[in-house]
Amino acid sequence: MPVRKRMESCPVLRQPPEGFSLSEVEVCLGRPEERPLWDALIGERHYLGFCRLAGRGLRYVATFRDRWPGLAAWQNGAFKCGPRDRWTGWKPEEQFRRLGMVANNTRFLVLAEPGVFPNLASLFLARMTRRLSDDWLAAHGRGVLLAEMFVDPSRFSGTVYCSVNGRRPGIEYRDILECVIQIPCPAPAD
Repeated sequence: MPVRKRMESCPVLRQPPEGFSLSEVEVCLGRPEERPLWDALIGERHYLGFCRLAGRGLRYVATFRDRWPGLAAWQNGAFKCGPRDRWTGWKPEEQFRRLGMVANNTRFLVLAEPGVFPNLASLFLARMTRRLSDDWLAAHGRGVLLAEMFVDPSRFSGTVYCSVNGRRPGIEYRDILECVIQIPCPAPAD
């Protein structure tokens, strides 16, 4: 089925699907055959749009039965980020070695009007971050020490990120708020 036709089957929901239950929401990696639809939905419906994942990355899908109520992407951590760099306390040589163990949540999208799926965003993010290090290790050969997110406070409060143990190490330039979530994983083998 063409991507445009499949996108029409993923409308922005204005009410929960019949029988919706958060306990039935599953979080999984996007499969290769789903990439065109995932890319098209994020490109059209995320306020930043989407071209492609650059460098290392993972696509996630929140599913409820045959629906996709949520989509997210993780990519390499930002090379330089003052609040994170100060918060970790890593020396420059440590920072360079460990940057491959920092994942940046570059896209996060709930395909519903606000309030349709209470707590879905927090559940989606919590389940992704629980599995992120293992998924990153399987895909890229290293686990994740830190997950970072950048939130535009003129659009969002960022509470969903901080509801899953996120810490706000500071305000980054241009009033972009950064939230860092520390993910437990084995100590790095430097």
